[in-house]
Parts: sequence; C-alpha cells; structure tokens
Amino acid sequence: AALGYEAQRFFQWVFAKVGTAPSDDLKVLFLQALHQAFKMDCDQQQFQEFIPMAMSNLQSILENADTPDLLMAVVDCIQYVAEYYPHVFTNHFRDTVDILVGWHIDSTQKEAVIRYTSDVLVSLQHFWVGDLGFSVTLLGQFLEDMEAYTEDLHRFARRSPCADDIPPPDVCLPKLTALLRVFSTVVSSMGDQFSPNHGPPLTDTYITELLERMVRCVDQVTTDHPSEELFIAANTCVCLLGQGLGSGLAQSCSGVLSYTTKQTEHCMLSSTHSISALQLLNKILELVNTSLPVSVIEQILGPGSSFLQLRFYTHPEVLPSVLKVYRSLLTLKNIPLLDTVYRLVLGDLEVAINTLLSCNGLPPSCSMVKNNPFSSAVYAEHQALTVAVFNMCGLAEIGNAKNSIIGMWGLSPSFFELFAVHLKPCHLHLADSHPAVQYTALYTLLSHCTRHGHFVSSSQASGAPPPTIMEGVSLSTGGHFTSILGLLAELLPATSMSGDSRTLCIRWFQEILHQLRRADNPHLFTMPEYLAVCMGLLPLACSADRATCLPAMQLLQQVVHLGHLPQDFLRRCVHVCKLLLTRTDRAIQQACTDLLTLLPIALVISEKDSSDPQLLPHRRATLQLELELQQEARHSHMAKAPSGTFHSHNFRTVMAFLLNSTKPGNLVKDKWVERIFHSCQRSRKKDGGRGGDEDGGVQDRECLQKLFQDNSSLLWFWAMWEAAAFCVLAKLRTPLGRAQETFQTIEVAVRTYAVEARSRDSDENKGGKMDDTKLSGLGEKHYTAQLQVHLLLQFLENLDKFMYNAYEGCAVAMSAPPKTVRTFFRTNRATCLEWLNRIRLSIMTIALHCGQPAAALRHGYELLWDMRDNNNTQGAEFEHAVVLVIQALCELRCPDAIVGVLAWCRDVIGRNMPWISAIKEQAAGRYEAAVSEYQHGLQLYLGLTSLPISSEPPTTAESSLPSPPNSPRSQGSSSVVPGEDGGGSPKLTLLHKPTDPSPEVVEFMIKQMAECYISLSDWSAVEDWQHGVQKLRMDNTNSHLQRAFNTDVDLNYIKALSKFEDVDLPGVKEHLELVPGASLSGLENAGERPDFSCSPAWDSRQLFQITEQQLVRAATHVSLAPGVGSGDSLRSDVSAVLRHTAKLSENSLQLAASEWPTSFPHDHAINYYWAKSLQDMLDTDCADWPVHSLSELTLEPSQHNVRTCSRMMWFLQHQLHMLQDREGSVEGAAEQLSHLRLATLRLARKQGNYRLAQKVLLDHVDLLQNQAQENATMVATQVFSQTRTGPQTILNALSTVESVPVLTNPLRLKLERESAKILQTMGHTSDAWETLSSCIATYGPLALDNPPTKNAR
Repeated sequence: AALGYEAQRFFQWVFAKVGTAPSDDLKVLFLQALHQAFKMDCDQQQFQEFIPMAMSNLQSILENADTPDLLMAVVDCIQYVAEYYPHVFTNHFRDTVDILVGWHIDSTQKEAVIRYTSDVLVSLQHFWVGDLGFSVTLLGQFLEDMEAYTEDLHRFARRSPCADDIPPPDVCLPKLTALLRVFSTVVSSMGDQFSPNHGPPLTDTYITELLERMVRCVDQVTTDHPSEELFIAANTCVCLLGQGLGSGLAQSCSGVLSYTTKQTEHCMLSSTHSISALQLLNKILELVNTSLPVSVIEQILGPGSSFLQLRFYTHPEVLPSVLKVYRSLLTLKNIPLLDTVYRLVLGDLEVAINTLLSCNGLPPSCSMVKNNPFSSAVYAEHQALTVAVFNMCGLAEIGNAKNSIIGMWGLSPSFFELFAVHLKPCHLHLADSHPAVQYTALYTLLSHCTRHGHFVSSSQASGAPPPTIMEGVSLSTGGHFTSILGLLAELLPATSMSGDSRTLCIRWFQEILHQLRRADNPHLFTMPEYLAVCMGLLPLACSADRATCLPAMQLLQQVVHLGHLPQDFLRRCVHVCKLLLTRTDRAIQQACTDLLTLLPIALVISEKDSSDPQLLPHRRATLQLELELQQEARHSHMAKAPSGTFHSHNFRTVMAFLLNSTKPGNLVKDKWVERIFHSCQRSRKKDGGRGGDEDGGVQDRECLQKLFQDNSSLLWFWAMWEAAAFCVLAKLRTPLGRAQETFQTIEVAVRTYAVEARSRDSDENKGGKMDDTKLSGLGEKHYTAQLQVHLLLQFLENLDKFMYNAYEGCAVAMSAPPKTVRTFFRTNRATCLEWLNRIRLSIMTIALHCGQPAAALRHGYELLWDMRDNNNTQGAEFEHAVVLVIQALCELRCPDAIVGVLAWCRDVIGRNMPWISAIKEQAAGRYEAAVSEYQHGLQLYLGLTSLPISSEPPTTAESSLPSPPNSPRSQGSSSVVPGEDGGGSPKLTLLHKPTDPSPEVVEFMIKQMAECYISLSDWSAVEDWQHGVQKLRMDNTNSHLQRAFNTDVDLNYIKALSKFEDVDLPGVKEHLELVPGASLSGLENAGERPDFSCSPAWDSRQLFQITEQQLVRAATHVSLAPGVGSGDSLRSDVSAVLRHTAKLSENSLQLAASEWPTSFPHDHAINYYWAKSLQDMLDTDCADWPVHSLSELTLEPSQHNVRTCSRMMWFLQHQLHMLQDREGSVEGAAEQLSHLRLATLRLARKQGNYRLAQKVLLDHVDLLQNQAQENATMVATQVFSQTRTGPQTILNALSTVESVPVLTNPLRLKLERESAKILQTMGHTSDAWETLSSCIATYGPLALDNPPTKNAR
C-alpha cells in the first residue's frame, strides 16, 4: 500500500536484481524482501494486477534454482501466490509440482529440504484435488518407477557375473525409498479426496491395486535387500492407502498383515522401525476390526509370535506402541474375536504369574484358562515380571471401556473376577518380592471399579435388584462391593505392601467413601467388611511414614464424620489420637486434633486401661501402634548402660533450653532434639563369637530408634535421661560448673519457678506486668513454658534415680555406673540427699501448679520420711509438706490414701490433723460432705466457736432432706450451721490451741472449700463464703495469718457463671464487663493482642481458668451478636480468641499424651471441644451444628466429678439456646442434654451430692416443660416456683413428666428410676417404692413388646 503507483517499478527492480545478482545469497535476500512485501499486502491485495507478471518471474527463478536456500526463498513467495491468488497459480501448478517432486526424490538432499518440499506439496491440496487426473497420473508414474527399480534390484540379486549394466542396490534402494516417500506425499496432498467414496478414478479396485502393487514391490525388494528406511517409508505409504480404503482394506488385509508381521520377525529391529511397524499394525487393526481373521490374532498373540518379543524392548516409545496394539485387539466389537484375544492374553499372563510364584518358592496356584495354549512357554523371572505387568496394563482397556457390556460380562472369567479372585496371589504373595505386579493389578482393578462407581449402587446391601440385559449374560454385580471391601480389609494392614500400593489402597477407599456419601444408604455402613476396612486404617494412621499416616488420618476423619460406627472403633480412634499427639510433625498433630473433635466427647473423657491388648487390632502388625510400647521403650533405654555419646556440648544445649528457654540457632529450628538424638547414636562392632546376640541387639537398637524418631515424648525423655546420666557420670562436673555450682544452678531454677507459683497465690503479685511481658504469649510460648517445667521435673526425677543408683545400686532396673562414680556418690551421699530434700518443697509446689500431682506425691513422701527421720515434724514446714501431699492425693482422687496419711500422722508422727477428713471427701467427689467437713475442720483448727457464714440451706429446707443412713453425716461427720439464732454474724471466740495455725493449712482449706462450692455450682454459697472469708480476715489480728484468708475467687466472674448457667446472656455480659480481660467490649482488639496474660505461664490451673473465661466470653458474644453478615472485623477478633483458646487446650492435651499412662484431662478436653464448636458456630450461618452423642456416656464415681459434668451442661445448654434462636433443629441437642443430665444425676447421687442431684433433676424437668410450652402441648405449671427441695417437689415434677411428649420412653424410664433412687437416698422409702412400682407398671408392657437391648440400663 505504501508503494502505490511505484509497485510495478518495485517488482521490475526486484526481479532485475535477482536476475543480475552475482550470488545466490543476494538472490535469497531480494526474494525475502519480496515475500515481506507480499505479507504486508495480504489484507488489501493492491498487488493484484502485478501478480501474473510476478508469478512468471518466480516460476523462471524456481526452474533455475540450484541451491536449497534459493529454492525455499522462491517457494515461500509462490506459496503466497497460491494462497491469495489461486487463479493465477493454477496455470503454474503442474510446472511447480514437477520441480518440487524433482527436489523431493533427490536422495542426495538433506532431510530438512525433503521435509520442506513435502510440506509445500501437501499445502497445495486444493490444486491437487482440482486436477485429480494429474494427481492420479503422477501416482501411476511413481508406481511404475518403483516397479522398474524393483525389477533392477531383482535382476541384480540374480545377475550373471558379466552383467555390468544393472545399477547396484546402493543406487536403487535410495531412489526406491524416495519414490515411496513422494508417493506418500502425493496421497497426503489429496487428503480426504483420496477415497473411493468420491467415485472414479479413485475406486476400491484402483486403490487396492495400488496397495497390492506397492506391497509386492517392497516384499520383493526386502527379500533380497532388507532396508530399514525402505520399510519405514513403505509403512507410511501403506497406512495412507489403508486409510483411503477404510473398511475395504479387509479384502486385502491378509497380504498387508503378512507384510506387517514379516517385519517383526527380524531379530534386530531399531526402535524407529519397530514403532513404524507397530503403528502400521495398529492402523490395520483399527480399520479391519471385526473382519479380522482369527488366524491373524493367533499369529500376533499366539505362542512363538515374534511380535510378543517386542514387549521386552526398553525403548520408551516402543512399549506404548506395543500396548496400543494390545488395546486395539482387546476392544474388538466381536465376541468370538474378543474371546480369542482374551484367552491368549490370560494364558500368557497365567504362565507369567505361576513363574513368579515358583521363583519365590510358592506353588503355581494361578489358573485362569483351560487348555492353556502357553502351557509350554518358559520365561525367566525378569521376563515373567515384564509379561505380567504388560498384560495387565493391556487388559485395563476392557475394564475402562465405555459401555463395554460384552467386555465386562461376556468373558469368562469376568474382568472383576479375574483381578479380584484369580489374581489374588498378585495382591498377597508377590507384594514383597515383586511390588510392581501387585501395584499394576491393584491399579487396573481400581480403574475398573472407579469406572463403575465401585459397584456401590448394585451392592446387595443396598437392597437394589440385580440388573439383567440379555439371556445368558450375567450382570449380577451385587457381591462386587463386598469383595472390594474384603480385599481392602486384607491389604491395608499388610506389612509387605509397598508404599505406592498402600497409597493406592488409601485412594481407593477414599473414592468409596465419596460414593457412600452420595448413596446415602445406612445399610452399607453396617457391612462387616466396611468395618474391617475402617479397622485396617488404624495401623496405617500410626505408621511412621508421613505419606501413609496423613492420608490415613484424613480417611479416619471422613469415616467418623459419616457415622454408623461402633463405640469400640471410636474408642480405638481416641487411643490413636493419644499416640499421634506426641508426633513432632505439626501436620500430623493437626490431623490428629481434627479427628479428635469429630469423636464423641463421651469417649474422650472416659478412662480405659491402655494396656488392654484388645484396644487396637493387628497387635504386632506395626510396633508404633501400641501405646504401651512407648513405656516399654523407656524401660528398655533405662536398663541399658550409658553409651557415653552424649557429650558436654549436647548437655549445654539441652540445659540452656531447660533452664533459660534458649534454643539453638535457626539452622536446626524445631528438630534440634531429634538431631541431637541421631548424632548420639552409634553402630557397635560385632563380636565374632556372639554374632547372633549382636544381630539381635542391632535389631532392638534399630527398633528403638524408629520408636524415638518423630516422637516428641520419647525424644524429650531421652534428652532428660541422658542429661541426668551425664551429670552423674561426670561426677557433677558439668558445663554448669563444679558439683556445688551444678547443684546451685539447678536449685536456682527450681526456686525461681516455685516463687512464680507462690506469687500467683498472693494478692500483691496478681496480674503483674512481669508475666505479661516475659512469659505470656500465644500458643507456642505457653506450650514452651509448660514443656520446660515438665522437663525440669523429669530431669530432677532422673537425676534422683541416677544418684540413688550410684550410692545404693539397682538389681535390674538400671545398670551399675563405673566404680569411680559409685565411690564419689557414696562419699557425698549425705550432701546429695540434703540438697534433694532442701528443694523438694519447691518441686512439689511446681508439680502441683503444672498438673503433675504424681511427681509432687513422690517427692512429698520422700520429704515426709526425711522429716520423720530428722525429727522435724512439729513445725509449720511439716504441715506445709502434708498439705502438698494431701493436695496431690486429692488431685489423683485417692481418698483411701488420704486416710492412710491421716493415720500415719496420728500414729507415727503423733499429730492429729482432723481437717484431712474433709480432703478425703473431696477426693472422692463428695463435695457436699466435704463442705461440712471443711467448715468443722477450719473451725477447730482456728479455735473458733463458729464461722461468719451461712452456706447451708435454711433449716426449713433441711428438715425435708433427712440424711440417709449411709451418708457421711450419719457416720459422724459433724456439720456446724452457724447463724441459726438470726442475730447476724456470730462473735468469734478463740479456743486454747497448743500451736499457732499454719497459714498454708488455713489458706488451703479456705480455697478448697470455695472449690467445692464451685464444683457443686452453688454460686450463692460461693458469694457467702467469700464474704465470710473477708470477715475472718478483718476480725483476725494475727498479721502472719491474715494473708491466708483469701479464696482467690473473682465474685464478678462467679456471678457471670451463675447467669451463664441460667442462659441469662445479657446478665453474663453485664458481669463480665467487671472481670479483667473478659469484657465483651474488649474483643475489638483481641485479634491483634488477645488478653491471655497468665502468671506464671506454665500454671495449668490458671490456663484452664483463662480458657474457660474466654470461652464464656466468646459464647456470650456469639449468642448476642447480630447475623453473620455484620461485624466481620469483630467476628475475626472473636475467632482469633477461640483459636488461641483451642490452642491452649490442645497444648494441655499434648502434654498429657506424653505422660504414662496416657489420658486426656477432662476439663481441657471439654474446653477444646467447646472452642471448636463455637468456632463452627461463628464460621457457619446454618443452624445445623453437629451435636456429639452422649447416649453412651458412662460416668464412674472414681474417675469423674460433677464439676466436669456441669461444664458439659453449660456447653450443651448454650448450643441448644443458639439453635432455638436461629430456628434450627433442637431435637438432637435436647436429647443429648437429657442423656447428660441423667448421667450427671446418677453420678451426683453415687457421690453423695444429693442436693445437686435434686437440683439437676428439677432443672431437667424445667427444660422439658419449656420445650413442651414452646410446642403448645401442655399448660405451664407453677410447682417449681416454690421451694426446690423435698420429696413432694420431686413427686410433683414426675407427675408433669408424663404429659411431656418430647421425652422418649427410655429417657423417661431412666428419669423416673433415678428419681426413685434419689428419694431412697433421702430416706423417703415409701415414696421411692411407689415411684418405682409406677414406673414398672407403666413400662413393663412395653418391654414385652420390645425386649431390652444389651446396652439398656
């Protein structure tokens, strides 16, 4: 367009320059410039009038071109003319083709030039089709030339010695190959027009003649002069001719197939030739298909076929080509042909599998085909492996075919039966020696089952009738799903499986779960095979391999979420969680906690002996599976002699973290303990005379190393044990200093922690800044602080053991240290014991505050014995030690041991401490009796005539609640009810006491009495007791004793809990505003800086109180907050608080899982569940939150307390309130709350907390009434507006229960039965028997119609 009128001059100038250019390079440049001009004129085409002149000049240049570069340059221009001005190029088409064909058949040219000319000729397809006569004539000429060269080669092979005029093969073969290639190019140039469908001259007869003549030429030439290039060119040509014939190729397929199979008979085929021949064979099979002769199939796949040898090629492109031929044969749409192919492939596979079994010393048990044609075939082991894997991959085409009814069921054996039954040895026996065979069989079967939805819809358990489609063809797949589950149940726990196969099985079961979720058929979950597969996941979840453990944990989460599982399986999942919480891998820990939240909380807080051999299946399948193996590993390591590989730099690193919270550099990050462990392992040299024993030792050592690896509990145990051993073996000369300096450094750390613990109990140090800036923090900081204290106690315990072993010795538990070490510690025994006893009080204080009562108890016993031996039992220090021991026994729930301590103090020490009796009641969970005993004991201990409180119910109420004969009060435990004269606070009268009261004892009793009231949820009594303690503090003149009058209770928080229990959420908000760190208005910045200050940060009691407080705070906000669409920033802040609360509870669960025996602390477990539930409520707008089942909740008086149950009731009551507010389904939450209330009622009655039991009973009936009123099914009664004590109230409540339709018969039966038992314990025997008789009369007939189940209580 820019040239305008100068275009003609431009063309004339260009062609003139090309004609006079001295070199071809200049000519190429001018032609390239012309080509660029053409490209710029593509849209406007202003060169149209000059194109004929340009084409004539281009044709002249093409005729004179003698270099490839000049040829390509001029042809590029000609292609432009042919594309945009076809009417001009038509006159030059034949001349251009003649020249390009000449270049194409020039065998001396480079491959790139020949490929270029071929592409150009193919691009001229429109002109080839338009001049079809010329095209056909050209093909005939090529074929005649090929026949001429064939004749020359034939004459040369049979020439006489004097015949010299015959061209040799090195001249004829390249020309013949070039003719075949140009023949293929011309056929390709004709495109779809090269077909008999378009009529003459291209008819079936003509194309068949071309094919036969060409094949005859190639056959004749290659018989005497085999040439790979000739075969490859001929194969391409045959493919094109066959494509043109289409189904007509069946008429001459025998000759073509003979030609094709002839190529595979050559022993040494190159990969290129093999691929070419296989592509040709596959093309023929695709075109002929059902017209294929049976003899050809046997020729290809039968015994002795040379084609089968191609399976042993290692070239990456040959095997897919061979496999493609297999799949073409296995997808034939003809039953007799397919049956023949199937029979040959199965026969070959049978021989290969039996060969592998024989090589592994197993009987050849695989039988799939009768009269196996391959019975005489012999394979080496590596060949049999290749054949087995290859044939199974080929068979996968049948299993994955779309709507292949014939392929699936018309064969014998069926595809599923073949891989699930006949090839079962591949799954089991060959897994260890030949994992590739197992993986291939599993993958093929998996792909087939995935294609058909794993046969879930047709399973017999689903109740659907088996489909039928034709007579004689069975479509019954009802048992396939059961077989799949049975196979997975057998394979998952197998130890001989490879990692890839196990991952495949896990993926398989994951797909099955997806299908089960879509099927929504509860009958499928009751199949025993399904439960067996679920059981098989448990050992995988405990695997040390992360790639196996994580997917197995995810599957367990899905399985538990789907439900329909027995309680025994869920209990085993709890034990798996206990084991995996000690892993160092954070992802595994997260998966573990995610699973834990899905498990029923009733199972998590129920105790069961973890050494029960039936807890986990497949006991010896995986060593890590057993919880008790961790303790066995500890004992095994303790019994071994120190290896001496734990050096001073290791000790310095461990103690820096233990004493100063200093971790190593960033190089090792969180795995530094594991790295130290591995660096200290050594491989011992074997003794030739004791090789067997040494081999066993090496295996034991490797087993222990596997146990310790990735297990934080065992790794920290090892570090603390080795650090203590280093101290003793070094005779206390450590990097900390000499012996005295080592003791002093450790003692300073212990006393620092003890001071922190005691400062928490004093008023003046509460809420100090030191803790908030130094120890307080999020998640990991709290966990590190807790871990440090636990490890310090563990280190001191180990150091005590090592020093005792040094100066006393052990028979079996520990090996004897060297003689020099024993001499040193025997000499300094008194010093070591004096140092230990000096810090035991501090150790006990630390242990009680960090949740280690057992450690406090052991040190307490040692300290009491030392005080007795030293006659130091009359001072306040002795009473302090006794208080700590009794407190530890109370937390361990050992009332009988407390009685023993009381008797020991009285009989051995000569000191009577009656206040210990109250702790005995508290330890047994009898809080109501404990309150009376605490009052009486505190009054006697302080020498007072009465206490300035009135925490007991009024005398009128008390008269209606006589104590039963077996109650603590009737057994001599007196109860003082002060203030009965109505004259206000009584006057305090001091009695004569031989010694002054100990502040520690007084403070302990005051705080424990408040704890009893809180455990009973008697909030008014807590307030009264707080006021009474303040009165005692003001009236007491002893300054040393005044600090003991402290309950450490925030009355505002107590009032908030009272309102929260009554679901009075506005009242909760009002009182929380006065509690530091719990204000709802302070939630706005909680996401950036949550107020979780705790002093000290490792105090488990304080952490529990903080988490409970924050949960009440968050729950109140969730209930009072508007809809999900508003307040997103505040919602994120609340979510951050809940996440941190869950993290604190998770830390406590993780630390508890590291102890032995492993058990989750109930309070922290409930907090964790509560935090997760609130998070779900906050994140989702729907009202269908999951409610944990409590129907199987079993509360034992020796293991549970009513305070835990009360907190669970808060949780459920709040959830029920939320469901009511959001108009969700409340039936599930109400039913579970009924189960919980009845279980709590039973526990309170068994523990002697009768007032609490009556309160829970009446609260429960109130709940039922409220539900009935909401449903408008009954009229509200006023019976509960009166006093809530006495038998008449209970009887009135039971009378209203009969009209409550929301209570199911079993729950109503339990309610009336428990009511009768409460009346009996209250001494109202006649009312109890009347209630029980009425219950039997009402529900007896129902039991005859519906016999009670095994779990009926």
